[in-house]
Amino acid sequence: MNGVDLKEVLQQYFGFTSFRPAQEPIIRSLLTGRDTLAVLPTGGGKSLCYQLPALCRQGLTVVISPLIALMKDQVDTLTAQDIPATMLNSAVTDEEFRARMGALRQGRYRLLYLAPERLESESFLRFLAALPIAMLVVDEAHCISEWGHEFRPSYRTIWRAVEALPRRPVIGAFTATATPHVRDDIRRELHLHDPAVFVEGFDRPNLYFDVAEGIDDDRLVDYVRAHDGDSGIIYCATRKRTDELYLTLAAAGISVTKYHAGMDEDARRRAQDDFVYDRCPVIVATNAFGMGIDKSNVRYVLHAQLPASLEAYYQEAGRAGRDGEPGECILCYHGRDVRTRKYIIEHNPSDSEALRRLYDVVDYCRSDGCLRARLLGHFGASVPDRCGHCGNCERPHAVQDVTADALDVLRAVRGTRERYGAAGISRILRGRLTERDLRVGLDNVAGYGTRSGMTEQTVRAEIDRYIEAGVLYRHGDKYPLLGLTAHGDAVLSDRRRVTIIVRAPRRKGAPPARTAPARSPLFAALRAKRKVLAAEKNVPPFAVFNDATLAEMVVKKPRTLEEFGRIKGVGAFKKTAYGPAFIQVIQEMEDA
Repeated sequence: MNGVDLKEVLQQYFGFTSFRPAQEPIIRSLLTGRDTLAVLPTGGGKSLCYQLPALCRQGLTVVISPLIALMKDQVDTLTAQDIPATMLNSAVTDEEFRARMGALRQGRYRLLYLAPERLESESFLRFLAALPIAMLVVDEAHCISEWGHEFRPSYRTIWRAVEALPRRPVIGAFTATATPHVRDDIRRELHLHDPAVFVEGFDRPNLYFDVAEGIDDDRLVDYVRAHDGDSGIIYCATRKRTDELYLTLAAAGISVTKYHAGMDEDARRRAQDDFVYDRCPVIVATNAFGMGIDKSNVRYVLHAQLPASLEAYYQEAGRAGRDGEPGECILCYHGRDVRTRKYIIEHNPSDSEALRRLYDVVDYCRSDGCLRARLLGHFGASVPDRCGHCGNCERPHAVQDVTADALDVLRAVRGTRERYGAAGISRILRGRLTERDLRVGLDNVAGYGTRSGMTEQTVRAEIDRYIEAGVLYRHGDKYPLLGLTAHGDAVLSDRRRVTIIVRAPRRKGAPPARTAPARSPLFAALRAKRKVLAAEKNVPPFAVFNDATLAEMVVKKPRTLEEFGRIKGVGAFKKTAYGPAFIQVIQEMEDA
């Protein structure tokens, strides 16, 4: 890397004048030849962290990627920037495969994208061994860990492929979601040598989080219409609900497609292409869709049903606003969805942690605290109590001391020696005991009958508030029990108080669209030109320019190539290739 000006390469190929947080040290680590593990949030620019080093060093960079769609998105984006990259996978014809292998032998590519299964072929490994591989990158590296949410067994064969190479390349492992346990798995399974580890904050300030209660299909249609022309993903928990909501939106005249594992491969590929290429701005899908989708201009992600876990929710919601522009993440909450998820869990008994993860999601939906703090705290990140940019923070609120009421509940939990869950504690407090409860003496537990006359729903909601306040916690797997935290013990010893945040009730139905600003006619014209140019190049529109770049064009209105080249996201190649067309649109719109 001697003599290489990283910022000059960044500007020339990617059109940026500065790096995002953590990008430059990760790049320098790889360029010095050190194995590197990087955890960056979705939209944090992790692809650039290995694409730029690939341009700065001699030899080939091989990128292991889990999905054909992800490979295609990245190769399309790179070729749109005049960077020689290719992929070898099942979507490539035999003739194309042979031609690309020949070009690789001739050193005509800087990056090669592969699926991990390709490395299981002995003949292909012999082919790789003859190439000058300088760096091997494992994208979506959490797939290597059974603790990760998208475990892929073939990822565990990668290290054997490395051992088969005549010279060990530097290894880079990248992911957007990795707990400490998963990071340990990545280091071990990839046999990383004294890796440099970078863990960037999980916060995405451009994303707005909210929970919508009691939203029906009519309100969902209204929400999507308010985002007319914007790209959005609507997630459902089941194929049946995906099909139903797709038909509802289509009947309302919305350009929409759908994606789930019950569709055949060709239908799924067409749906994904229609969405990525902006032919259908809206897609309704199960969690089978989305991993590694590189589409940067998704303006909203709406979960019409509960996700399986907060890890899955943050990963899926994070597909909004990858270009740094505002994005909305709305989670719809219905009590019936809890029953749906429990049904799914009961039919997958091998996952002992599933019910606990579901309760994490339910607690998030019922929370009156800052939603961003709730999410980031789940990942162990230090966050302020109030972000000011989520649905809960924007609702009027007051802080209330509830120590006197909480003592009844805490005493009941202690009196049962933490052997009962919320249902049992609710029966004690309400004085509605079963014959079995009476036989074991639960009518003698402190707090008995103090909530007589209240409904179970009301008492369970009170218990949930104390969990959120940090004086109670759930433990156990299939049938979670209630336990006292250190804070709860201190309250019982009269050493601490219990305070909760009381907010105004959530409005029923979908929240108003916040990321659908009144786009100017110039922005619409630039977006239309982008779509035409992308079709000519057979690449997704975001591979030409993302929405953030178009928005800056609207503000700065460049009239010359020199001015156009100063727009963020415009590199040297794109300035020449696309500049005249966009400048012409700006001139025509401004002079009209």
